[in-house]
Amino acid sequence: MKYVKRGFTFIELILYLGLSSLILGALVTFAWDVIYGRVKAQVQLEVNQNIRYVSSRIESEIRGSSGVVEMSATSLILSNSNPNYNPTVIELVGDEILIGQGSVGDCPSTNPCPITSDRVSVGELIFTDMSSLEMGNIKYVMKIDYLNPDNIQRYKKSESITNAVSIR
Repeated sequence: MKYVKRGFTFIELILYLGLSSLILGALVTFAWDVIYGRVKAQVQLEVNQNIRYVSSRIESEIRGSSGVVEMSATSLILSNSNPNYNPTVIELVGDEILIGQGSVGDCPSTNPCPITSDRVSVGELIFTDMSSLEMGNIKYVMKIDYLNPDNIQRYKKSESITNAVSIR
């Protein structure tokens, strides 16, 4: 009778299991890196979109105004030749930037609306009058952070911008 060897030896089984574990471990590690990279990209995108939109909106409102009514470190009230937009209020309240225009509409100056998303926190908004005798100029400094209540490193993102805008 001839003996036919079938199956694996114990050493072969250990080798195959070890190699399979290494390959599976590498694939899982790669998958987590891809997922974390995507999350980090989303966090950066959220902060960058907010800072771009808010700075664009502030610049547009300042350029379109006819003058400054009142200014404090965290609040700017602009006059406007269009009565529907007079006054225009831009202010930091808590961790949101609010904007209101005129006395009617969806966001009147008495009840301004937030222009930042609920996923970010505004850490700083400072207005400074840089006007000369001939021209009105307003400098603003703004810092936006991603809301990170659990203080997870991959969710940490902060952007700052400093800009000056002339009143036309």
